[in-house]
Amino acid sequence: MDHKAIIKALGGWRKASQKLDMPVQRVRFWERRNSIPPEYFSAVSTVAQREGLDWVTEKHLLETLAARVAAPANDAGPADEAVAS
Repeated sequence: MDHKAIIKALGGWRKASQKLDMPVQRVRFWERRNSIPPEYFSAVSTVAQREGLDWVTEKHLLETLAARVAAPANDAGPADEAVAS
């Protein structure tokens, strides 16, 4: 599950920001980027556990971030594919 889904599971960016006691703009930016910065993993996992989201752990947050970083960017558009053929 990606970071955007975690924020949604916490009630969306407004409720998540309240639960995390963080500025709304910060959590909204995380949702837009689909990426929670590693320095906030502990706070997010603590709040998620308290909310009954047992699957949201620091390890899970790190794994989803690593998977996102490791995924190759699909920059080739239709024109690029035609040239490569």
